[in-house]
Amino acid sequence: MAQGKIKMPYFKGLNQAYPEIDMSYAADAQNMDISDGVLRVCNGVAKYTFASVLEEVKSLGKLHKRSESEYENILLVATADDVFCWIGVGYYGVKSDLTSSNFAYLNYQLDGEDICIMTNGEDTPFYVDGLYAVDMPDVPKFTDIALHYERMWGAGVSGYPDRVYYSASFDPTDFSTIGETGFIDLPSFDGGSIIAIETLFDDVVVFKSENLYRIIGTYPGTYEVAKIHGVVGPIAGKTVVNTGDMVMFLASEGICVYNGIKAVPFKPKVLQGIYSEINKNFAEKACSIKWGDKILFALPLGASQVNNAIIEYDISKDAFMIRKGFQVESFVEFEDDILFTNGSQYIMQYDIGEDFDTSSIEAFWETPYTDCGDRSAIKYLEYLYAFGKGDSVKISVISEKETKEKTILLNSESVDHIKAKLQGKGVRFKLRFENLDGGYFEIISPEILFEKDA
Repeated sequence: MAQGKIKMPYFKGLNQAYPEIDMSYAADAQNMDISDGVLRVCNGVAKYTFASVLEEVKSLGKLHKRSESEYENILLVATADDVFCWIGVGYYGVKSDLTSSNFAYLNYQLDGEDICIMTNGEDTPFYVDGLYAVDMPDVPKFTDIALHYERMWGAGVSGYPDRVYYSASFDPTDFSTIGETGFIDLPSFDGGSIIAIETLFDDVVVFKSENLYRIIGTYPGTYEVAKIHGVVGPIAGKTVVNTGDMVMFLASEGICVYNGIKAVPFKPKVLQGIYSEINKNFAEKACSIKWGDKILFALPLGASQVNNAIIEYDISKDAFMIRKGFQVESFVEFEDDILFTNGSQYIMQYDIGEDFDTSSIEAFWETPYTDCGDRSAIKYLEYLYAFGKGDSVKISVISEKETKEKTILLNSESVDHIKAKLQGKGVRFKLRFENLDGGYFEIISPEILFEKDA
């Protein structure tokens, strides 16, 4: 019999594009972290503060506040009908008697004062200065807003599904000065409406359900409209996220990207199994955020009517991973942390702790099948060599003939060398690493030894 070896020097993320690919990828996985090439159970989620409001927290934003040379971020917290500021020890109310919590947030400086503009498409828009909320009665009731040079742009006004508005320069409260303010209609004649706007490459990018448009120019009189080539539009306005050199969003085809030239599916086959699970009836609830080198997409999978999974895309590693086991309604990045709402009265923090707010983390990593380059010979697995740390890890060898399982106890204090005798045989096989009872493990650079018929 001939001997063979499979090396997995580092782990590369999810890839469902092909039935047989590099064993360093996962054909399926959840709640694993491979950001440094090591396979480890991901961090959990926890309450950001144990202080709660009387109602469910629905939406989060932040106000960038400057006092002379010092900067401060103030967390804005919206419930179904109130808005609060979190000051580190408690909440104080700044706005009440609202009809919607589905806010868009925009930081601006008005007359030298740092403010955060908030609008939800139903109530009179207002801004928060850190102490008070001030109504903006002359501003249309937008569902989404963006900043282009010194003007606020908005869209989503009831009765005007194809229209974007722009304010006067340096004054987001002024939408009536002739020659300084105005609107642009973008009819597409397909029943679609504007669901999001963003700025990229000095342009205003307008997202409709089936089409995307660029508004080119720096001031009124120079604005021109150009339709963006491509066949995809977003299915959820809250998933439009600017990465700096492109805009990503969730479409019916999965994650898509606009790069300044065209809008197309982004690595369309890599997550094809996950995309097939998206509950299209509730996909409009999906949301996203940029966090350092990562983009997070929260979306509903299976029969879920709420976002019950997060796709992580690591820009620097060009790698996807997924987390499941908790609910997300909205995100905000605050003091370098990711905070989110989950339908409770608490603000939650992402990627912290050892469980999902008292629920165990169920984590696994499953490789694609491999025939080791030989589809005629039966392989007999012998040993796994690796370095590892943690509680324990269950390793399953799955072939077309059988499934064999082995649990390995690890050292929780330090990284140790692992030598595990495996079982299992078949023409092709795959491996599954999983935790037990919510325990932690990490696996470094495994090698699999096998024999095959000569």
